[in-house]
Amino acid sequence: MPQPPRKTSQEDHARLSDVSLPAIGRYLTAHQLDPARTLLRLDGQYGTGAVLVDVTGFAFVTRGKEYSVLDHLQVQARLHLPPDQVQQRPESQTVRSLYNCPEISVGPEGVPYRVVVATHPAGKKKSPVGVTRIGVVYELFFTNLPQHAFTACNVVELYLHRGAFEPILADEDIEQDPDRWCSHSAWGQEAWQCVAQWVWNLRLELGHHLHPDPVRITEFAPALSPPPPYTAPSSSYAPPQVGSA
Repeated sequence: MPQPPRKTSQEDHARLSDVSLPAIGRYLTAHQLDPARTLLRLDGQYGTGAVLVDVTGFAFVTRGKEYSVLDHLQVQARLHLPPDQVQQRPESQTVRSLYNCPEISVGPEGVPYRVVVATHPAGKKKSPVGVTRIGVVYELFFTNLPQHAFTACNVVELYLHRGAFEPILADEDIEQDPDRWCSHSAWGQEAWQCVAQWVWNLRLELGHHLHPDPVRITEFAPALSPPPPYTAPSSSYAPPQVGSA
């Protein structure tokens, strides 16, 4: 069976600038949302300097594929120092060392962006993402989020967290196969999807009662403690007394 032609990076770039970004702008206008409070997560095929120029009006996080950035002198100097943080996802055994590299020129335009380099030892199989050099896998993450507000680990987790649930849902897809057709009508197929999801959630709830494992909570930053209640400054005066008539 012939496979459909794969979209090129130029087509992805055109679709993003001509379709996706205007649609996002209309959505923000309709819901009266400030673009400064919007975070775009772009897939890896958009991680080039030409695409990043189009999304500079938004805060964004994307996986980069401009691996020539690794040859930048500032990046090379940073990689020879200890990492800023170490990150590991609960769904994976991969431990990434994170290096924060601010103000690195990306792409032929030379626009500076914040680059987070994630490294981990290469395994026996070729890594599906990143580039491997001398037994080390290098991954790139581009963003314009401020360094004082988002650490390198925050940036990587913001990108990876969208797919963090997929290994968990893979069990559901394998055991139940909810995507198979079970009805001759759209309403019946939708009812099957709801029943399959409900049964799976019920299994998880009953299993949690049998084995009450602690629930994992994603915390990007510790919560701020409430300010102490205001107290009037102490004085040397005696407490007030009601005078006589």
